Amino acid sequence: MRGSGARDGAWGLPVGETAVQATATALDRQPRLTAQSLLIEANLLRAQGAKTAQQVIEKMQQARPLLLSEIGEPLWMTISLWLTGQAYGALSQPAKAIEYYEQALPLSRELKDRRGESTALIGIGGVCVRAQPGREDGGIL
Repeated sequence: MRGSGARDGAWGLPVGETAVQATATALDRQPRLTAQSLLIEANLLRAQGAKTAQQVIEKMQQARPLLLSEIGEPLWMTISLWLTGQAYGALSQPAKAIEYYEQALPLSRELKDRRGESTALIGIGGVCVRAQPGREDGGIL
């Protein structure tokens, strides 16, 4: 045996205290991986258009608590807010869409994420244009 941690000879896996540490580290990563998977799934659904917008919203509702309490990842939180805003816009719910874009905006500014800031601003502008009465072109900018 080398080092301080004992190893099971057959598989070379840590045993004792080292195994507990390895398990704890893996469990610490689980909320992050779950949240990131939800964000990736939501982004793939977003690409399918309005027909999957409600699924995007549901996935982001699942991801946000993990992003807030477990992980503390403001950039991922910004992305989740932007995706939710876009989904509400696709569902023709401009007030809800703007609500989420406006939550993403200060986070992007705090992170000095110019791309995220512009995404939120463009989202707000797009929703406002599409919400204008008499627009038949879908508000294409």
